[in-house]
Amino acid sequence: MDKSEQKEIPRGSTSSDQRTLVDEDGTLTSKQVLSLLDACVECNACEGVCSVFQVTRFANPLTKIKILRKLAKGEETVKDERQALFTCTKCEGCQNACPARLPLIRLYDWGRNQVVSRFGFINPMQKGVIDNILQTGNPFHEEGSRFKQLLDLSDHARAQVTGLVRGNSKTLLHLGCMLSYRITQMATDLFDILAILGIDFTLDPNEACCGYYVWNCGDHHGADEFIKHNTEHLEEYEEIICACAGCYTFFRTNYPKTLRFTHVVERIAAALPAFLKGHPKAASQVRSENGCKLRILFHDSCHLARPWGIITPPRAILKELGHEVVEFSQNGENTLCCGADGGMRFVNKPLAIQIGRARLDEARSKAPSLSTLCPFCIFNFQEANASPETLAIESLYAEIQKDLRRILLIEGR
Repeated sequence: MDKSEQKEIPRGSTSSDQRTLVDEDGTLTSKQVLSLLDACVECNACEGVCSVFQVTRFANPLTKIKILRKLAKGEETVKDERQALFTCTKCEGCQNACPARLPLIRLYDWGRNQVVSRFGFINPMQKGVIDNILQTGNPFHEEGSRFKQLLDLSDHARAQVTGLVRGNSKTLLHLGCMLSYRITQMATDLFDILAILGIDFTLDPNEACCGYYVWNCGDHHGADEFIKHNTEHLEEYEEIICACAGCYTFFRTNYPKTLRFTHVVERIAAALPAFLKGHPKAASQVRSENGCKLRILFHDSCHLARPWGIITPPRAILKELGHEVVEFSQNGENTLCCGADGGMRFVNKPLAIQIGRARLDEARSKAPSLSTLCPFCIFNFQEANASPETLAIESLYAEIQKDLRRILLIEGR
């Protein structure tokens, strides 16, 4: 059984043992926090996998644990300590490495919420983004139709979106803010892929921010309002296919368990073999041509690999299409973070880019092309990429779309 199928996780938590001590609704009391933190033996296993600490030598997980203890005891904290809780990408590397199985991400979330609710502490950049989301339903303050940029991208994109909005399908494709406003080509590639593979879906004109960023800022009450609002629309669908790793993990951990969420790469991986079997000669030719091409280095998204075990599907897709997949020294559940998430891009953009560049330094020694399926990773890597002529960074879906189009072109369709 796939790991993503067998895990049902308490809200905000991501595994078992000590992590199951979190209440079912995800809330924590100060007493529970102290009880959980008592299990920490300060072994430093978390330090070696913390992308922030590797780059800055600051705000390691043990530092955050000490700050959490102070908050739970009601002791005073200074501004730098509160800021340290937000100097984190929430990549879950520390949690994955913790021998005591502490629900560290849930604890960090609790700490952020305490800092906001008790001290009114919020980074000015965070406040600006939250205001944007509350006013326009997205962090970029883009007004008007959710799909306006997609509609303006090209005649092909306009036709795609127009035909998909308010369709009769009971399967929804949730794009997320990044694909709707910043990486629009990734969205149109997905439209093509799903159509070619015969995967039925529709778009919802009422789609809005999932609330993940608001939650990351420590404003859990505000995030809960988004959850309630969005749930009313999502309940209309039998399945919600997610294109964004951040949306997917927030949906799975914080939204009602009655909703069924799937990540789009899982649906593609399940449908691809039948498509290739139905086009054997063209598929064989494309596989052969891809086998002669340069290798593709795959980067795992923290939010998909660690909590949900979505590791095999993207690699299986590339291999089915004949590509040679190259691995980072730390991959799968042990992947290093791109530097963008947990609100880091807004709180400390230079640090986010610095973390991304550290990952790209290894990438250049491995292959000329890096592929990933997380929009946060793609966006941050592209900005952090000082030498795009030596390392191409692409969405996994761009490669899949090109290969499927080639197969159909060979067959004259």
